[in-house]
Amino acid sequence: MKRQGSTAHQLIQRISADVLPKVRGRLLAIPMGDSVVEKTITAKDADVRTSLRTRDPQEAKARQAVAVAYPEGVWRSVREGPKRLTHKETVALAGEAYRTLVVACRRFRRHPVWVS
Repeated sequence: MKRQGSTAHQLIQRISADVLPKVRGRLLAIPMGDSVVEKTITAKDADVRTSLRTRDPQEAKARQAVAVAYPEGVWRSVREGPKRLTHKETVALAGEAYRTLVVACRRFRRHPVWVS
């Protein structure tokens, strides 16, 4: 969809009434091509609006498909609430966190400071 008076395409994603009170104040990091658009849901927002940052119709269609999937996933997770992890899932997440920490330490050539 194009905004009136503009040639750039725009994403407009409605926020369902059942999740709106729960997502107010939440920061969304919407993937947009090669970058990420950060959008905070304010008290008066009834939808998420942001530019798709392209004028090309085919590119806009592709970006919209990816960008719409992100808020829909957020709404779904808000509706379902927190989920209990199995031991295997917990160990897998700990491994990902450890590997991320190792990469960061190698990048800056520093030893991690463990905070307890």
